[in-house]
Amino acid sequence: MRALVRYVAQQPNAAPFRLPVDVELYPQYAAVVTEPMDLRAVDRRLDAREYGRSHKAALKDVRRVFRNARLFNLPGSEIYGAAHRLE
Repeated sequence: MRALVRYVAQQPNAAPFRLPVDVELYPQYAAVVTEPMDLRAVDRRLDAREYGRSHKAALKDVRRVFRNARLFNLPGSEIYGAAHRLE
């Protein structure tokens, strides 16, 4: 699972999803997205074995990254499209 997360993070469209959203640049993000997640956080949780042996929980967090992007960004935007393609 870790290899998959790292593979996704290295894709050209993945830059917006690698790190947490900067809430100073996007202060409204916290009001829209109640469970923020990014690929680095998933990777760190995998490294810390916070998901245990269940890849299901890790996959759920990866999907949350892209679901949050689609929730916050408008359909047709570059980030919305990238989230759709990467998921």
